[in-house]
Amino acid sequence: MTEYVVVPRRRWRRVLLWVGAWALVSAASLAALVYFGNARQANPLPGETVLSGATGKAIYNKNCAACHGLRGEGGSLDIKGPAFTEGGAAAHLTFEERVAKISRGKPLNGMPRWSTKLSEADIRKVAAYTQTLSGQSPDPSVEDV
Repeated sequence: MTEYVVVPRRRWRRVLLWVGAWALVSAASLAALVYFGNARQANPLPGETVLSGATGKAIYNKNCAACHGLRGEGGSLDIKGPAFTEGGAAAHLTFEERVAKISRGKPLNGMPRWSTKLSEADIRKVAAYTQTLSGQSPDPSVEDV
């Protein structure tokens, strides 16, 4: 009579390898997001002060110019926010689209959700100021652009 030897499958090793690789990549990605977000000062920490109640230009210069440039020309190579000037990625946006993008933010790209840090009036001031950087007339409903 012939005896058969059953060799156990080692599939669990492959699964553990993939889970470990996924965990390593996830941890490295999260660390990079935190590091670069803090280096860009794009994600104010809870309780950190942001300029509010001033003109749209002053709020923009304090909170947005580091990534988008003082004149809306876009960031440098290491700190990149879309440009508002003619031909820039954000130049064509309407006032409502600007308000929505500023309010929502893009946390994975380093832009915080400003609706948790600025009032709706301040967000509207910044949106109107970015219209002037794009060569548009600011929304007439906004004062202190």
